[in-house]
Amino acid sequence: MPLAGSHTNLAASWISVQNGSSASIITWTVSGHSTSGNLTESSLDRSGLNVTTNTYSFTGVISGSSVTLNFSSGSTITGIVSTQQLQLQIANSQGTVQSFNFVPGTSSAYNAAVKSIQLVVNSNQKTSTRESAINDAAQSVSSDVSSISSDISNLKGYVPVLGSDLNSLVGDVQTTKNDAAVVTQDVSSNNGNACDDAYSVQDDAYSVQDDMYSLQDDESTANSYLSSLKQVLSSLPSDWSTYQRASSTMPSYTSQYAVTPSREQSALTQGSSESSQFSANEAQVTASAQSLLNQANQIAASAMTEASNGTSGGC
Repeated sequence: MPLAGSHTNLAASWISVQNGSSASIITWTVSGHSTSGNLTESSLDRSGLNVTTNTYSFTGVISGSSVTLNFSSGSTITGIVSTQQLQLQIANSQGTVQSFNFVPGTSSAYNAAVKSIQLVVNSNQKTSTRESAINDAAQSVSSDVSSISSDISNLKGYVPVLGSDLNSLVGDVQTTKNDAAVVTQDVSSNNGNACDDAYSVQDDAYSVQDDMYSLQDDESTANSYLSSLKQVLSSLPSDWSTYQRASSTMPSYTSQYAVTPSREQSALTQGSSESSQFSANEAQVTASAQSLLNQANQIAASAMTEASNGTSGGC
């Protein structure tokens, strides 16, 4: 009921609990119309993962049922008080005034309320840990799938490059053959050009060797993508198993990363297929290139022998 004169029958401590997310306790000493004390509040932070506690000291005036509390921070809170209830008008961080109801209560009741809030924090932290584990695992799977796609794209880009390198060898081998035919003609006509033309055939063979070096450089780059692809194909099943284990702790939770069994299996199937196809194609290109190089060297050697044998004094 409202108070008129004496305030000695007011409770020495008051508590307020707001939706299980905050708890406050006011402890004061009342002398006549004056009061002084502390307001302590504990609440969930915005993340819901921690409890923040702050204590503010105040002095105040009680006039009838009206209360004015002046805090050391400079703010002032007003309200009404009775023996059963203390109602304070408090502005939030946005400036909106809210009414907070306090009832007589002990520090034990306040501590129990804080403990309940801490239980909420513990639950939120557990949920957050599980969500983080799911998202971390899902991110690994998503990264694997993206890497497979990228490596496949890079490998496909090098198929025509290796084909072009091989074509260069074919062209230069043909030039070697053509120039070797000239050496034969030189020897046959005894025109004195056989040795010079035989050296040209050797230069042609060197060009074929340069083509081989270019091919090997391109193969080296392509093989770095192939190695990366094979590595990711090896790690994806393990990362997927980790994701499945993490997801089983919260079946209803959906990760921010789009991972599905079909996407994972599709990436494995496509990656394995492309890896095998590229390896087979590369092996064939390498074998063909080596055969062409051997052929060019043999032609050059034969041309030099033919020129030396067909020229007085040799080459």
